[in-house]
Amino acid sequence: DRALRGDPPTLDALPNLPYTQGVIKEALRLYPPAWFVSREGLEDVTLSSGDVLPKGALVLAISYGTHRDPALYDAPLEFRPERWSGDFEKSLPKGAYYPFGMGPRVCIGNGFAMMEAQLVLAALAQRYHVEVLDEPEFRVGSLTLSFRYPVRARVTRR
Repeated sequence: DRALRGDPPTLDALPNLPYTQGVIKEALRLYPPAWFVSREGLEDVTLSSGDVLPKGALVLAISYGTHRDPALYDAPLEFRPERWSGDFEKSLPKGAYYPFGMGPRVCIGNGFAMMEAQLVLAALAQRYHVEVLDEPEFRVGSLTLSFRYPVRARVTRR
């Protein structure tokens, strides 16, 4: 409300919407759409434990778990959009936050997706109040996270 003063959200307004960006990043931290990525090793890799991952081994990086690691995130199970203010993201080690994948195969549309999500969230928040009536239960097991059951919500005009 303060940033937009009733005007519709635009690209120029995005720098004035850091909390909106924090809401999106926090939602993606807790509920990454693709909750894991996999890679095939191109060469043998010796781990710090001394174990060897042989060439061709399938390696899974599970963002759902990484994004909830208490060594990386204070109160990791809490939804706290304000954690993304300032230089928090820059302070994270490489590979600590990857809702759009990582490395050379990172999602090519991640920048557009973030921009679009912020604009849509800001536009919806200007017009509506949403009250979730059911605690969502997520289904982990397929490639993407999804709701196990429909989530009921009450949507009222602001």
